[in-house]
Amino acid sequence: MNATIVVLLNRDRSALGLPPVTLDSRLTAVGIDRARRLATTGILSHEIAGGDIGVAVRRCGVRANSAGEAIGWTALTVGRPAARWLYWMWKHSPEHWSLMTDRHFVRIGLGFAYRTTGGQTWASLVLSTAR
Repeated sequence: MNATIVVLLNRDRSALGLPPVTLDSRLTAVGIDRARRLATTGILSHEIAGGDIGVAVRRCGVRANSAGEAIGWTALTVGRPAARWLYWMWKHSPEHWSLMTDRHFVRIGLGFAYRTTGGQTWASLVLSTAR
């Protein structure tokens, strides 16, 4: 799922003349933790996910001037169709799309968790600047 979203995002960023994002394992760990919190509760909330994303990014050892997060869920099971749906959803949300196409965000981490109750895939996309 990570590869699907990174490829789609970098394709769109390239078309806009923006630098590509690079997958960062530390940000991915943050994303996984936050997606698991969302899946556990079944509530879509940045607070439920773990609060301030900037604090979470610094805590994982990434030195960044800025960070952002997009969260979401789908009734699709974990896999490429779920990744494509989540990406489509974020791309068609002006707030999330501006975050994903911010030229300063060049690192990305993605986390996914499956909630068996209701059969939902929960996601956290974490972006940060490089420093």
